[in-house]
Amino acid sequence: MQANRETTIGLHHLALRVPDLATLHAAFAAVQQIDRVEVEFAPQQNPIGIGPPVHVMVFEPSGNRIEVVCDP
Repeated sequence: MQANRETTIGLHHLALRVPDLATLHAAFAAVQQIDRVEVEFAPQQNPIGIGPPVHVMVFEPSGNRIEVVCDP
């Protein structure tokens, strides 16, 4: 179940910062190998210029939304 950040009180997602793009891409490749991980979006630059320059968002198997971010 995906949390609606406008109507749900509590945790929206967990963000983890990594030191460089290589680590971000390695983390993304690793989580793609886990059964039942749903990719919300692959590594991308934030299109509206707010937030981390490069990030990826996934839902882990129990439904928690996890973001991996990098400011190269």
